Amino acid sequence: MKSISIFGYIKVVILFVITVFVVFVLSNYYRQKIQYDRQSQDAMGFLFNVKYDELSNFLVEKHDTLIYMSPSSDATLDSFEEELKQYILELELEKEFAYLDSSNFSSDMYEEFVDKFFASDILKEKACPNSSASFLAVENRKVIDVLCINSGDATMNVVEPFVNMHVVVQ
Repeated sequence: MKSISIFGYIKVVILFVITVFVVFVLSNYYRQKIQYDRQSQDAMGFLFNVKYDELSNFLVEKHDTLIYMSPSSDATLDSFEEELKQYILELELEKEFAYLDSSNFSSDMYEEFVDKFFASDILKEKACPNSSASFLAVENRKVIDVLCINSGDATMNVVEPFVNMHVVVQ
């Protein structure tokens, strides 16, 4: 039987250490790249973007969700949406939210949306104006709660209790 020299063992240990080091460096690079990509995209681009035409199908597949509906053209909501993005990413709630862009909604489309998806007449009266941002809590494919966001006083202090009420935050 041939004996292996001490140099053979040293080569294996050095190869193992180099391999572990390379794996750690690459995983750190990947983590930083993902974090940079998340921060550099537009505020609501990381959420599932639902188009109005696809909303019925989306709610069949995901019948309990939160929908953030706002006009993408409203620049006054940019700082609020950045805060919302940080909140969602910190609590890892990306799968609980969807984004619906209401900038292309006509008044007739918005009325049809309210009539079709809101659970009760009381909620229909509580519906936000088409031009403002809102959070919609959906259960069993119907909107059960609405939170209107005014662009002037939009803060996360108003949104957090709404999200906590409708989503299990870990």
